[in-house]
Amino acid sequence: MKNLSEFLLTVVIPNYNNAKYIKECIYSIFEQSYSGIAQVIIVDDCSTDNSIQVIEELMKEYPTIRLVALSENAGVSNARNMGLNCVQTKYVTFIDADDFYFNKDKLKNEMELIVKYKKQFGKDVLSYSSVVTAQNDLSQFFYPPLNKRAYLQGNVRINLLKGRNFKTIMRDYCISTQVLRNVGGYNFERNLYEDWELLLKLSRQVNFYCTFEYGTAYRSSINGLSKRPIYLLKEKKNEIFYDQIQDISNWVKYEIYTVKIVIDTKASFKRKYYQMRRKTKSILIMFGIYDSIQKKRKT
Repeated sequence: MKNLSEFLLTVVIPNYNNAKYIKECIYSIFEQSYSGIAQVIIVDDCSTDNSIQVIEELMKEYPTIRLVALSENAGVSNARNMGLNCVQTKYVTFIDADDFYFNKDKLKNEMELIVKYKKQFGKDVLSYSSVVTAQNDLSQFFYPPLNKRAYLQGNVRINLLKGRNFKTIMRDYCISTQVLRNVGGYNFERNLYEDWELLLKLSRQVNFYCTFEYGTAYRSSINGLSKRPIYLLKEKKNEIFYDQIQDISNWVKYEIYTVKIVIDTKASFKRKYYQMRRKTKSILIMFGIYDSIQKKRKT
């Protein structure tokens, strides 16, 4: 890859009590075929196991590792943001300490997509790969089908708002550091759907493209999202829907206000106004957020 200095990459790893897994994660990074990995930043979220000791041993073996040890536990989103603050390269990616790169060309494939679209259109994109799910002891691996229809491509905002296939875009994508900073990084006040919320914000800034290759192996965990109470997931999802719909909602309010100005005397304008209100309601129902918006207005 020419002009590699323009496409240097930092890997950020949030860690909490993953001493038994982090070595495998680190080894998989330094086995990557992409030669533009400038630094690996490990943000330890006040682990209570021997993570720090393991990381310090790894730093002796790999000098490009940097440790950021937090003084108090504040959650994975905060740890990712702290790592993002330390990144000095133009591009960044994240991987959790208990996961590892399954494909040695994972980062190379994703960065090649970024280079391709950067040269073709002069814009950055978010590039990602499919994932493999593994049992904790790695006794079994589960491979999702590489069906192109199942992966979001290009301008994905509307499909993300509808909740379509957002789970296929995982948190270990490659992206411009500045773009990620511009949207404010992760919302550490939320511990559910923070990945999806960030994707919604990023979809305003960049297009998304998939390599259609397997990239990272995720260890299954009893603390995973699928194990959370359903009512809690729906509540948090509705909160994010409401926050992210404001750009659409505000536009609709402006259109309704414009029509409302001229309905004083003409019945035809009045009919137009109520038609628009009904259409707006149907749009919000389609996105599945009408009820949550009504509740917000009453509070």
